[in-house]
Amino acid sequence: MQSDFDLTFFLVKLFGGIAGSVISLSVLIPATRREIYARTATGISSSLLLTMPMSDAIGWSGKGIEYLLATSGLTAFCAWFLFGLAARTADQWKTLDDAFRDIRKVKKGKDS
Repeated sequence: MQSDFDLTFFLVKLFGGIAGSVISLSVLIPATRREIYARTATGISSSLLLTMPMSDAIGWSGKGIEYLLATSGLTAFCAWFLFGLAARTADQWKTLDDAFRDIRKVKKGKDS
């Protein structure tokens, strides 16, 4: 039985995920050490899992290792940003009542 595992692709995706997470530190700085670890784990794991689908989606599939590395870094960067956005939103809205209250405030402001 032959395995579909390719060490080169795995290492490129891993390195791209690490690089994308490190670069993301300068764009959206985490508030806590826990957030650093959670967002880095999210960036690396998403790059390992989602690099190939992302590569297909943006049309870089089969163009070489450089494109695979760039896609991996881009995937980690996007995951880092989205996780940070979700974490800060969740921190602001502890309950659904908080979220609904803020939404009602925005709607009242537009109606005036």
